[in-house]
Order: sequence, then structure tokens, then C-alpha cells
Amino acid sequence: MSISKKKSISIIIVGVFLLSISILRFSAFDNLKSIKNEENLERLSASYDFGDDFFNGNGDSLNVSLYGNRNESKALSIKEEDLIISNEKNGWNLSKFRLNFTEIYASDANIPYEIRNDGSEEIFNSNTAYANSFQIPNSCYIRNLSMFIQYPGGYFEFQGTANRYNTTKPSEFSIRIYNATLDNSRIIPDKPMDNFEEDEIFFNLTEYPHAQPARWYQSNFTTNNILNISKTFNNTWFAVFEPIIFPSGGLFPIMNPYYYYAEEELGDNYRINLLKNETSWGEIAGKNGMFKINYSPIDINPNPEEINISVFDKPVDANGLYYHNSFLENENDEFIISINSPWFGNVELNVSFEGEFRYDTKSVNVFRAIDGSDVLWNSTLEIREYNDKFYNNSANFSKPYFWNFSSVYKDGEIYEDVKNNSEFVKLNNISNDTWIITYSQKNNIISPNFTYSTNQIDWDDFSDKEFINATHYINISSTFNNSNGDALLHVYLGSSTEADLAIQEEITIQNHYFPLWRFKFNMSSNFENDTLAEIRLMTNNGTVAGIVSKSIRIILDKSQTDLRLISNLRQSYIYGDELIIEALLTTEQSPIVGDKISFKIIETYSGGITNQVILDDITDDEGVARISYSVKDNIQSIQISASYNGTLDYEETEFSSGIILVRSALEQFFIDFMPYIFILIAIVVSGATYYTIRKYKYKKNMEIWRKKTQLFANVLKIDLILVIHKNSGSALIQRSFSDIPIDGNLISGFLQAVSSFKYEIRQESEKAKKESILLDYQDYNILLKDGEFTRVALVLNSEPSKNLETSLNDFIIDFEKQAYSDLKQFKGNIAPFKEYFGELVDKHFEMSFIRPHVINENPPTINLSNFQERVLNVAKTLQQDAGQFYISQLLNYLLSAQPDEPKERFIANFYDLRQFGYVKPL
Repeated sequence: MSISKKKSISIIIVGVFLLSISILRFSAFDNLKSIKNEENLERLSASYDFGDDFFNGNGDSLNVSLYGNRNESKALSIKEEDLIISNEKNGWNLSKFRLNFTEIYASDANIPYEIRNDGSEEIFNSNTAYANSFQIPNSCYIRNLSMFIQYPGGYFEFQGTANRYNTTKPSEFSIRIYNATLDNSRIIPDKPMDNFEEDEIFFNLTEYPHAQPARWYQSNFTTNNILNISKTFNNTWFAVFEPIIFPSGGLFPIMNPYYYYAEEELGDNYRINLLKNETSWGEIAGKNGMFKINYSPIDINPNPEEINISVFDKPVDANGLYYHNSFLENENDEFIISINSPWFGNVELNVSFEGEFRYDTKSVNVFRAIDGSDVLWNSTLEIREYNDKFYNNSANFSKPYFWNFSSVYKDGEIYEDVKNNSEFVKLNNISNDTWIITYSQKNNIISPNFTYSTNQIDWDDFSDKEFINATHYINISSTFNNSNGDALLHVYLGSSTEADLAIQEEITIQNHYFPLWRFKFNMSSNFENDTLAEIRLMTNNGTVAGIVSKSIRIILDKSQTDLRLISNLRQSYIYGDELIIEALLTTEQSPIVGDKISFKIIETYSGGITNQVILDDITDDEGVARISYSVKDNIQSIQISASYNGTLDYEETEFSSGIILVRSALEQFFIDFMPYIFILIAIVVSGATYYTIRKYKYKKNMEIWRKKTQLFANVLKIDLILVIHKNSGSALIQRSFSDIPIDGNLISGFLQAVSSFKYEIRQESEKAKKESILLDYQDYNILLKDGEFTRVALVLNSEPSKNLETSLNDFIIDFEKQAYSDLKQFKGNIAPFKEYFGELVDKHFEMSFIRPHVINENPPTINLSNFQERVLNVAKTLQQDAGQFYISQLLNYLLSAQPDEPKERFIANFYDLRQFGYVKPL
């Protein structure tokens, strides 16, 4: 069944995509470290300098750290600025530094903890108190404390019936400092820390008018009261407002005290807890009392610990020293050193800076590797980064593990202020100069393995051999102690200092295999025997290099060859005859393919005049070279010879025929045919009758011959037989009869898509689904047919015959019968199908036709016709040359010997000889 062009458009698109992927995949695989196309092995150029016994190259740039010290002193106001150290030369970083703080001055500070008025609370009795928490960073003096409150006075004046009268009642409160204590995980006021008798902490408003405005009231601490953080909890103190008494009732109007507060906001500078005590302390959430405090330091010239001076949040000790021993990278070639103190007031000081700076750069490294000697490395750096402010200058040059320190040169002169460490070389007291450090490295990192083979299967070591054959395959591998970098293989022939073969690859594993190669692909055919070659292995990964050489003599061991004429030439020809002259070139009965054969034809004219005609041809896949020669007029004779000049692999050889006479057509006619003219006339009458009968018989025989020839034609059409599991789409087994490799899994996926597309579009019955499908794509026809469990595809190079479709159907029935249990319970195991697949292919498709055949040494006793005897004798002759023969060779030979016979007769009679058992396939 054929699929219409319209329905197959999407199938063709999918198929082209899958086949394109398959072709690309196999092309890449065939070229991967393969010797199938050795002539195209690229001569790679290495980026190195090579000499007679050495090679030079560049290594990796290695880290170099320059060090130098600098001092600076500055006066700072740390509330307003940081210590900034600037680079005059770009790129320096700080590896460590020391600061020394002196002449410290700390000023008084007035801290407005809360001065925003957002509301107030009315106080109804004198048992109510308010406390505001605050924290201090270190012990200090408290000079005064202010709170914003409204408190009634004790003097009241009123109008009587005739006169004005006044009255007085006590009105007092206090503003005091309490330390803190912890009560059930709450911080609350503990006890007063002021001087009850001397500090101005009590306020008496008895003589003041009863109506008083809200205002700031300030307590003064005159006794140098120290807030000692060791006498409180968590550096916390409380500013406490305590009503003592205020007038209420009687002649006085109701005018109670008010405590003012601010609502807490996210932007508040200080964290304050407002507590209220009527019977016990409780927090007033979300509010802060209004108060401010004036502080003084214990000493206006404190040490750093007394005002908690810190650098990068780490404290400075009491002696004013700070050490920073970790790396500090520059920002825009500046170092911003943050100095802080939590003291409320401004802090001014002098700071001395002493720093060790580091500049990171790279050295340039080159090597020279000499066979049999240590590898020499030079590490070079031109230093121009120091200025006159630096002192104690030094440099650490990184040193790879395998390097052994030799010496240091400063602008070409040896330098000795050096310390060699395991990981680096330290140069002391250096300056802006060009510095070179020399090292040596053991040349022992390459362990080569040299092997050769004649067949790419069996390999022998030639490390200790003095010579090797030019045709041997070479396989060189090596264990490299450095498992990254470059692996180089150079082969030199004769006295050449440039590699005839150069391969440069990247090492990714310790044991590296170079591509296979042969000497003969780098030589000409006139290459001298016993030429000295040198094989060099080299490596470099930037810090480790090495070289190993192997000298070997190249021997030419040519195989014997045989060149013989295979054309059946007559003893005489006439003018104008066209001769096809064929010669077979072999070695040990195997054809030599792709080499040139020169044919020489000596033409002799009357009077002994001769002329030479030279014609060349290249041997084909069967080792045959052929030319065409037209016999010229007036020639009396010709003599034919052929020669093969040989190669690196094969000896030269030649052959020559005898003298072949040449006549005119009329002369040849009288010589050849006059004796038979009378006989011919005599048999014409009887021949006419015989011819009619023979023609009828020939026609019947031709029908039989064509049927048998069709079997052979079917074999030649088949490029691939593929069996697919119908449900899973898996390729069960395949056999290819083409030189192009084909991936069965890719093809099976394509064919599954074709079948699914067909059945989905047509919605066909089960019976219709088992009909054949024929796909026509470019140069291929794909015949597809379903069984119960399988889908079998024949990839053909031309349209299938009806016989081929019948053979396909019979094959599916037979295959599913033998594989019934394995197909019904198929779970991915394809091994069982290999047992009978080949036998069934030969049985139903006669594929053994394309295999080589041999004569059966014990044939059956079946009488053969004379024609069959002739065919059998030619087959025996071909077998004597090669030990076997192909039907194509036999057919070509028979057709050239008997060109008037139809090829169908030869094929049909050969088919009979197979059936009778006189010949059999291998």
C-alpha cells in the first residue's frame, strides 16, 4: 500500500530530521581518533619553540605579593570623620596595621532624650510616680536632669464678700536618679543614687501661685555624682519624678499635676521605657516621658577604655593601642578606618598609623626542557610600585611544588638577601628593579609506552627495538604526572628539525592516548630504507614541563605483488577493433586498491617502424585496472605490456603479452570464413528450421531464467532488514547490506511515526493495518509490513518486486512463529532473536547470494548440462586465484568471455548449481 504525497509531507519532515541526526552522529564517530582516513590526519602546529634536543615555552603567570610599610599621624574628631589612608600608587592593599591613640579629649554632652510634647497624664494623688529608663555607655558624671511637668503651687488668693483673702498649702515633688534592678525579668528602679542632702533634687512650690504652667524643672547634682555602671543593671538608670504633696480640696480649686510624654516613633534616637508606680511599677506602652540630661566624662582626658573607643567595633586597649591583623582591601585606592566611641559628647584625639601594605601581581614564567636534563624555569617581574614613603620592602614569589630554587638576579646581577620557603621565595629589602628567579624541575613526569601493530588488534612494545616497519600502526600513550595542560607528540624524519608529524592535545587524565598513525603517511614512495626517525613526547601544564625522546630506524618491508592480464585477447584483430584490456594487481591473492597501472602498447608498422602508446588507470575495489584501445589502420601487429611501479608497501611488477597480428577486414574475412562458407550454405536450410524451434525454446527458457534472476535482483535491492517490536517501537534486530552505517533505533522511531500517522489519519481496520506500506524517499524505497507482534522494514535502493513482497510476508510468519513466546512477553531482551534471525533472512531473501562462494569438494551425483559445466569450470578458475569467488566476479568474467549470452542465463544456471549443491556460500 502506498501513502499519498499529501499525507506524507509531515512524515518526510520528521524523517529528514532523524536521518540528519543519524548521519552527523556517525560521521563524528568515524573521525574520532580513527585511522580510517589517515591521509587527512592534521599536522598540528604547537605554540612552542623547538630545537635539536629541547623545547621552550611559556608557563602560567604566578602570584607575587609585594610588601612595604608606611607611617602616618593625624588629629581626628571621631564624631565627624574617619581615619582615611590613601594610596599614592594604585592597587596597594593593607595586610595589617597598628594604631596608637594619644591626647584624647572628651567634652560634656547634653542629651535631649525626649523633648516632643504629644500629651499628658493627670495625677490624682501623691502616691503616683513616673520613671524613664536610659542607658549610658560608660561610667560618667551626671550634672543635671530636667523633666517637663505641670505641678500646682501652694498659694491661692481669692475674693471674699468685702476683701481679698489668701491661703497656703504645701506643694512639693522630686526629680531624682535611680539605679536599676531585675524583677521577674523586668528592669525597674531600685534605689536613689543621688545625695539627698546636697543635691538640688527637691522642688517646693508652696509659695508659688496655685496655677502653674507646664515647664522644664531641672535637678542639679552638685556633689560630682558618678553614674557608676558597676552599681546598676545592664548600664541602665532611671530618671524618676515623685509627687510628694500638692493642694487639693477646700478653698483650692481642683488643679492636679500633669506628667507630659511623647508617643514612641520609629525614628526615635533613644530607647526609653516609661514606668508608672501607683502600687507597683508597670510599663506605659508606646510612650516616653519628656526629659534631658547633661553628662561630663570622669576625665576630660580619658584613656580609650574609659570612653570605649573602638576600631571596626573592636575595643582599643587602655594603653591606646589597636592591632588589625586581617587583610583590608582598598576602596578607590583608599582605606577608611572607622573609629568610634559611644560617649555622648565629641571626642578629639591624635592617632598614629603604622601599616604593612600588600600589592598582588603576577610574574612571567618561561621554561626550557632538555631531553635527559632538568627543566629550567625563569620567573620574571619588573617592579615599579614602590615610592619613597615605603620601607622594609619585600616580595613573596609563589613557587610550585615541583620547582627547586636556584638563584635570584636583580637587573642581571645575583642577589642574596633571599629566604627560600616551601611555598614561596621571599626577597627582602627590595626596590623598583627587574627581578628574575631561576628554578630547576626534575624531568621525570613522562612515562611513555611505545607500541606497534600490523592489524590494530595485536600490539607489541618497541621501546627497546632499534627499527620498525614503515607500514606498522603506531600507538603511543603516556602517563603524565601532570594531568592537565598540553600533551605534544612530534615525529622527525632524517635530519629535519621540523616535525613531519605534530600532534598537540589537552591532557585531561593522567594516562593519555594519542591518535593512531603510521610512518608511511608522512613519507614519499622514494623514501630511503633505514631512515632514522625521532619520536618526542613533551608536556607543559603551566608549572610542570617535560620531554622524552625515542630514536628508531624505519625499515621498508615491501610485499610481493602479481600483475597479470585477465582480458581474453585474440591472436589477431582487424583495423578499427576496440580492445578492452584489463589487468589484475594482487598481493598474496588480495587485491591492491587505488594504485596506478601503466599500460604500454607497441604498434609495429610496415618497414619495422614502431610507436608506443602509454595509457594509465587506477585499480578499482577488486584490484582491476582497465583501458580501452582502438586498433589503427596500417598496423601490422601490436604488443601489450603493463607495469606497476610499487609503493612503500609493495614491490614493483610487470607483464607482457605476445605478438598480436592486425589485418584488414577483408583479409581476415577470407582467412577466417572461406572454409566455412560452403558448410554454411549447406546448413542454412536445416538451420532455418532449427532456428524456429530453438527460438521458441529460448523464449520459454528465458521466462524461467528471468524468474530465477529476479531472486538475485531482489538481493541486490536490499540495503537493510529491520525488525521492530510493534508495541514498544524498539529495534529487535537488524542486518545491513550497505556500506553506510545505519542506527536501527533512529530508523525504528521514524517508521513508528510513519505507521502511527497513517493509522491515525486513515482509521483503518486491523486487516488493512497488515497490508504493506511503500515509502518513496529520495534514492530509497522503504517496504513496511506488520505482523501480529512485529513491524518489518526493508530499506531498498529500487522498487520492490511482487516476489520480494511475498518473501517479506513469509519471513514475518516464520519469524513470529519461532519467536512467539519471546515476542508475546517482550521486556527488552533482544538476545534470543539472534539465534535464528540470520538463518531466516538467508532462507526467505536468499541473501547468501552476496556472500563469497566456493566449489563443493563433494558434489552430488546430478548430471549437468554443458552450459552448467562451463559456468562451473569458470568458477573453479576464479577460486584458484583467491580461494573463493563472488557471483559478481563470475558474472563479469562470463559476460566478457561470452558477451552474446544473456546474463539471465548465467544467473539462472548458477542458481541451479547452488540448488544442486555444486557450489555453496561461505
